Amino acid sequence: MRCRLDNPDVLSVDTVHQLMISYRDNQNYNGMISLVEDLSRIEDCTLIDTQVIRYQYAFALARRNKEGDRERSLNTVLNIIESTADKEALSPDVICLAGRIYKDKFIASNYEDRESLNNAVS
Repeated sequence: MRCRLDNPDVLSVDTVHQLMISYRDNQNYNGMISLVEDLSRIEDCTLIDTQVIRYQYAFALARRNKEGDRERSLNTVLNIIESTADKEALSPDVICLAGRIYKDKFIASNYEDRESLNNAVS
């Protein structure tokens, strides 16, 4: 299926979301991340700008947790929050992920990063 991502009949938000869920269920976070990065190279591919795809991408980055992933994940989540004009349309999962990332940053700092702690609970 990934070979046909250039086909507009295959490329839809629902199709990509289901593929990402399949990757997530198998804890294939590299697959989720590379899928979004591959889609970003396709000209005029706007479906990666949807909240649900950006959330899954941020989730995968947070779980993979390679060098720089946590910051990229946090930036993606904060961008989702800031760009959502109607806060009622904001998924609670997005807010929870932001809190989780801040908590992870606090723990990784040996419990010294008070700013991350405050952001996690606010």
